[in-house]
Amino acid sequence: IKPIENIINSRFLYYYLDSVQILSYEDERELLIQYKENPNSDLEFKLFNQYAKYIFKKAKRCCSDSTRYTISDLFQEGYIGFKIALDRYDINSGNKFLRQKIWEKLCCR
Repeated sequence: IKPIENIINSRFLYYYLDSVQILSYEDERELLIQYKENPNSDLEFKLFNQYAKYIFKKAKRCCSDSTRYTISDLFQEGYIGFKIALDRYDINSGNKFLRQKIWEKLCCR
């Protein structure tokens, strides 16, 4: 298991986010299908990597709006929202995973 805390607590978060290779829509969809058929932490981590930059940008924007949360707190909140959205996502809906509103709400409370 690759805990998200290792990434968040690292002072190299920016370097990590820059090193992530973004998958094509078809490859991402294939990962989603595999995850829905057989959920495991490796597939979840690969999918999370696809949205880590997006979550970080949202956390950074929300952090600048409010000083009571750190960027690390908001990044973790975004990860929780990502996990909930991943579990609720219906692969047959035809919608892109990014359209899941649940993690939009959780990312910026």
